[in-house]
Amino acid sequence: MIVVVLQGKMDSKQRAIKSKDLEDAMRNIVMLIENAEKAQEDVTEFLEELMKLNILKSLIFHLHYFTKEGKQDVRGLWLKSIRNRKARKTLWTHIRENPEILILLVRGASVKCYDSGEIFRACLTNSSAVHCLVLNSPLVWQYFKFVAQEDFELSSDAFKSFKTIVSRRKADKEKRGITKFLKDNFDKFFKNFCDLLMSDVFHVKLQALKLLSEILQKRENFSVMVKFIRSHFLNSNI
Repeated sequence: MIVVVLQGKMDSKQRAIKSKDLEDAMRNIVMLIENAEKAQEDVTEFLEELMKLNILKSLIFHLHYFTKEGKQDVRGLWLKSIRNRKARKTLWTHIRENPEILILLVRGASVKCYDSGEIFRACLTNSSAVHCLVLNSPLVWQYFKFVAQEDFELSSDAFKSFKTIVSRRKADKEKRGITKFLKDNFDKFFKNFCDLLMSDVFHVKLQALKLLSEILQKRENFSVMVKFIRSHFLNSNI
């Protein structure tokens, strides 16, 4: 049932009408997985099948039309796939082969779809490859627009994802990747960042200042900090 609904071509009205059937089918899948886990059965093959059928990607595409409970089920399926050690290897390959998944997740940040933001951050946190893919794509620059929103909840969720991309990394390889990104894109990145610091929206200015401090205080970003101070503070641009 779920495959039929997802793969059929529908306009916006039809998709909204079908969303209830889609959610019911998805709830059945979630229950099957939960019952299998309780019985200590391996659900890896089942999760991988959801990827092969492009169901996980399609669920993200339809996420906007789901109820709150339906969105939580989608998030649950994705997080189960990420946390399953065997399945997530297939998931990272699936994302690399279908980078539009990341685009769909990022777009969720602009329509108050906070479940997509949580899925996005989970992907970034658990995969160096996905983090590298995002860091070196145009997606990272969209966050300067998302975090600048006047809506506090929307801006805060976007800042969480932005921090995960440009600051909160543990692996040395990821830290070096961020430092390289900041050096290679110094002028563009900090010009956009200074615009956030000059924002008339208090919560945007405050969170931007906190993130800037977090970025510049990283040991690996010392040379970036020195360059920032020389080119901005000493020139009194902010």
